[in-house]
Amino acid sequence: MISKHSTNAHGHQAGVTLLEMIIVLAIIGMCLMTYANYKRKEAQQSHQVIVGDMIARDISGVMRFVAQDKLATSNSAQQANPLYGKNTHVNIANYDNRVTNRTLQDSPDRDDNNFYSGWSAAVSTQTDVSPTRGSRYLFLGSECRNGNIEKGKLPFKLTESMLPCELRPGAESLELVLERVDFVNNNRTNGLGIERVDFYLVYQNEVENEGLHFAGFIKPLEKALKGVDLGYLQAVVFEVNNSGNFNLVTTAADQPLQMGDVPNNLDRLDANKRYGIRLSLDKNSEDITADGSVPAAKLCWNDAKGEAGPCITAIDEDRLLITSSDATGKDKNEPAMCWSREQNKSTLCLAAMNSNGVNPDGRLNPDGTPYNPDDRILHLRTSADKTDGSEVDPASPSSLKGTTGTLYANIVMENTSRRHPEKWYVAYNGTDADRLKNGIQDDDDTSSLPNQFADAFHGQYELVTPTTTFYQSFKNDYPQGKGPTGADPVYTAANDSTNYNKLLSEPGVIRLPLQTCPKVTGIDKDRKTKLRSLYPRLSVAISSVAADEDDGANKTGGYFDYTQQGATRTNSYKSKNDPKPLGAVAAVAIQANIVVNKDIVSANVPDKANVNGIFEDWIAEKWFKGTGNNLDEPFWLISAASATITPGGKKDVNKINPQSLSVVINQWCSTIPQGGMISSEGYAWTEAEPNKYVLHSLVAEDNDLKFYKENGNELDIPDHERITY
Repeated sequence: MISKHSTNAHGHQAGVTLLEMIIVLAIIGMCLMTYANYKRKEAQQSHQVIVGDMIARDISGVMRFVAQDKLATSNSAQQANPLYGKNTHVNIANYDNRVTNRTLQDSPDRDDNNFYSGWSAAVSTQTDVSPTRGSRYLFLGSECRNGNIEKGKLPFKLTESMLPCELRPGAESLELVLERVDFVNNNRTNGLGIERVDFYLVYQNEVENEGLHFAGFIKPLEKALKGVDLGYLQAVVFEVNNSGNFNLVTTAADQPLQMGDVPNNLDRLDANKRYGIRLSLDKNSEDITADGSVPAAKLCWNDAKGEAGPCITAIDEDRLLITSSDATGKDKNEPAMCWSREQNKSTLCLAAMNSNGVNPDGRLNPDGTPYNPDDRILHLRTSADKTDGSEVDPASPSSLKGTTGTLYANIVMENTSRRHPEKWYVAYNGTDADRLKNGIQDDDDTSSLPNQFADAFHGQYELVTPTTTFYQSFKNDYPQGKGPTGADPVYTAANDSTNYNKLLSEPGVIRLPLQTCPKVTGIDKDRKTKLRSLYPRLSVAISSVAADEDDGANKTGGYFDYTQQGATRTNSYKSKNDPKPLGAVAAVAIQANIVVNKDIVSANVPDKANVNGIFEDWIAEKWFKGTGNNLDEPFWLISAASATITPGGKKDVNKINPQSLSVVINQWCSTIPQGGMISSEGYAWTEAEPNKYVLHSLVAEDNDLKFYKENGNELDIPDHERITY
């Protein structure tokens, strides 16, 4: 008997249950939702990046436009930037808008005549463009067109458009739109200067409760700005009220709400209101290059700590102030300014350090001691490191670290022992000089003493350059008409006796090029800016002199040879067995002159009028410069005569420019010129003036100088004792 059983009664069934199907679908749905949210967020971020890049391009273009003083055009000509009121080809009224909210804490200006709004609004032609509609096109030229119709408002074609000619379609309807641009002149003046630019980006939320989504744009904006080498001073939140006005959102401390602080201040915001981001950029927020093409009013940085300071700040157009920080609450003392061309080398530092100073101004400190504004000086130091990498004397002030550095520079200094006098008397020749020796005491009579002028820099210190000092001797080694055996024709002709009749042909003199002197800007006694010229100066002092005589010189090989400073004593005796006869020095006269070409003298006669009270009214500048031809150049000519009494007093000898007379010469420049300028037009020494004087001397009358006698009474100084230059 065969028994049959069902194999499915308790067996495994094929397929899935409804519950399993529901679970699987739920998992798939959750994955799809997560993926969709991810893709939506990714799309939103991509959209934010696109919007940020578009806005950053406009911001970059504005900052580049603002930085230009001249605009390059397609016809190779340059046009003045109309933002600064210098271009007569444009309507300046379109470019002189400046807001009144000068600080970052001030409320935004509400007068639409002061800013540029409707920035991103679409326009078809330049006639539609105004400071309140499509205002970006005010900064574009005729290179931007809508077909054949010009859209750029500038009446010339720019070589390079700094802003894109077109925004992407529908730009004015995007979630974040650049609505307004403000130019800020925070110098507290009414001029057209621009120190800061504020950009107002309005968030246009499409649905309710999305008013806070603007915060998501700050990171893409920062990245986009970095891509065009820009950084902002401040990014804050503003609200757009029902009237369309902009108001800064503030914190509980009544400070503008920074974008980075939005998460901590959500109680200050309402998701149903309209908000935006204000980006504030310094005019010089772009990458500062070292070629001077980008002006900077203030630079602050600290790469090591990532915080504000040290700072270099412009006090005015000529001066910089170095401070340790610009951050609130930070010490602002002057630190060292250090730099190094190469790493791993000693770094030079200009460090501020205490000084006694030389310029007290009469005021007193609170403790009664004299106030001295010159109580700080700059000290150039090297901050060399030790071999182990540690800094030398780390506990010392920066002004004392390392060793004193070496400065390579041309220097103008104040001579605090001499001030410019109240009045000058000019002697153009010997006759003038003789008249000045008598009768000038407090004499304002220009009829009897016409060449006088009041110094425009009366009471100010004489300015000088450092002195150059060197040794030199005169060159005549034999008496007139004599010479060594076998002398060549040039020597014989040069030392001919007839050449001693005139100064410029006289043998043995010392001739030196005239040094070049600088000019510096000064403030005269009437508070007017004038250039102060410095003039060549020279002084001569005897170093060594021998009382040799002609007969002995002819017998023993010439005058004592003092041409070499290191052999003056050695050369006093050519031979110990046959010393030269020595007498007594009766007199030595050394004369220093500036020689000016006679043609330059006749072509350049000074005004001799007290116009400005400066030497240029009385001295021709061409005297010191020549014409560039070597034969016209002025030069120093130093000559000498030495009188000797021979042994036993049998004979007097007068030597001209002998090599047995050596001197020390000092050269420098000064704001007080030197007399003794002569023309190359020469005469014989037997004449009263062997050379025609161009400028004989200058006499200073300074009634500010007071001197006293033994009894303490004031000393009256006679005219001939006045300082003569």
